[in-house]
Amino acid sequence: GKRLGWAPICRPGRLARRMRLWYCGSAAANSYFHISDSNPLITTHCYTTSSSGRKELEESGVTVFDSEESCACLPTPPAPPPQPARPPPPPQKIFFCGRPEIWPLF
Repeated sequence: GKRLGWAPICRPGRLARRMRLWYCGSAAANSYFHISDSNPLITTHCYTTSSSGRKELEESGVTVFDSEESCACLPTPPAPPPQPARPPPPPQKIFFCGRPEIWPLF
């Protein structure tokens, strides 16, 4: 028989297949995935998701990688220690009060 009112629910190519994406632990990732401050993601670890899209993650400030191999979660290097203050340069001329007998030495 003839089917009336039938339409395909999903057409090929209509819905984008979610890819597996990788990201580093960060404050933005904690916020996006609603992770508590008492047990945050580790900033030097890579995590994966296939339930979130690249656009949504990036718009939330999460840096996204396409593969585990490219996921580079490097710790933020500490600030360099402050340089010690250098002493002022020595004076170009030295003035002194001395005995006349040592003046020829200078």
